[in-house]
Amino acid sequence: LRPESVGFIVLATVTPAHPTSPPTAAIVQHRLGLQLEGESGFPCLLVDVSSACTSFASALQIAYGLISSGVHTAGLLIGADVMSRWTNQHDRAVSILLGDAAAAWVLERTSEGASWFKPEWFYAGGDGSQADLIKVPSGGGRAPFPIVEPLPLSAELICRSPYHLQMDGPKVLQQITRLLTEQVIPAAL
Repeated sequence: LRPESVGFIVLATVTPAHPTSPPTAAIVQHRLGLQLEGESGFPCLLVDVSSACTSFASALQIAYGLISSGVHTAGLLIGADVMSRWTNQHDRAVSILLGDAAAAWVLERTSEGASWFKPEWFYAGGDGSQADLIKVPSGGGRAPFPIVEPLPLSAELICRSPYHLQMDGPKVLQQITRLLTEQVIPAAL
């Protein structure tokens, strides 16, 4: 794939380089030395997708749509997270489940089309009524980081930090099991 062929970068992450701007996809574009405009004549689309556990599936569907619509012929799909920075390493109920990883894919339209790919194979939905099961309570628009002198850190303060990921493990497992048995497995059969 030639650099000028890259029409988009869709980056799936819940741990972006910066909380609001610029998107991490823009940083990747710059570091790779990619064009501001792709061969299609459209600007290189730079998107971060943050949908918790479904970030990659959502990003894949967006990338598929960009190629199948004809807007772009090729692009990059990246999945990257640095969960160790948002996970309380003393909370074994959470820290052993989440880690740091990254991978990238080159997606390109071919003459055969995308008969091998079915967007419905990837579950990218969500249930907003369960949003409190996995969250980082503070640091966003609802509860921004305080602009005060930091408190001296202690193990107790770190364990209860509203800036670390918190999860109700048993309820999350219950929701995942329900989702798999009622929606994902039947859709795959």
